[in-house]
Amino acid sequence: MKSIWTLIGATKLLTLIIVLLATATCSKADDLKQAAAHAEATLPAPIGRHKTGRISFHWKDTVRAELETSAADDKRELMVHLFYPADANASGACASYVPDADAMRGAWNDNKLARITAMRAFSLENAALPRGT
Repeated sequence: MKSIWTLIGATKLLTLIIVLLATATCSKADDLKQAAAHAEATLPAPIGRHKTGRISFHWKDTVRAELETSAADDKRELMVHLFYPADANASGACASYVPDADAMRGAWNDNKLARITAMRAFSLENAALPRGT
């Protein structure tokens, strides 16, 4: 028997978990503007005293074929979102809660996509590292 990672694929499973967590905080009755505000307001505040940053990497292996697809010409891809301690004086835009949510256009309805796209994490996108690191 194959493992669940082989059957579903780690990326698909992770995406499903993120979607379920993200949509659980939103009310379907809200209009788009209220849903975005509600989604941001319901994320728990960080409990740590340090700022965090997030940097994203999209790696593609152009040599090996993707195993979790029906398209013969697909290649392996990996999206990595790395969270790290940020400089205490760092400022900037908050990172999106679900990066690349637009990739789900067509699979998600417009209302759900708008709510999830509007959500923001508390980490700063590409924030500077603390001095001396």
